Amino acid sequence: MEKQSSSEITNNVNSALLDQLGATFKPLDKDLKSKLKINNGVQIDELKDGILSNAGIKKGFIITRVDKKPIQNVEDLMSYLQNKDGGILIEGIYPNGMRAYYGFGL
Repeated sequence: MEKQSSSEITNNVNSALLDQLGATFKPLDKDLKSKLKINNGVQIDELKDGILSNAGIKKGFIITRVDKKPIQNVEDLMSYLQNKDGGILIEGIYPNGMRAYYGFGL
């Protein structure tokens, strides 16, 4: 049996988690950060059937915090969520400036 490296295992976990969430993410550009007056977050780039769309989250939503923990980048989001079990609170903002909060279980 072939041994997987820890980065391969991490990638497999992230891939499964992304499928479960039903989303892909991208870093925020500086213009959007300054327009919305935020310092951190990741933006939902693509959204398909999954936990996030079922929770009512729309494409373009910027996740700024998960369970009150600031999210700086996609790696932050993935490492936090892959170790999480149970209820999750996501805070963020839409590009139009509307703030929103979503709760769901993993």
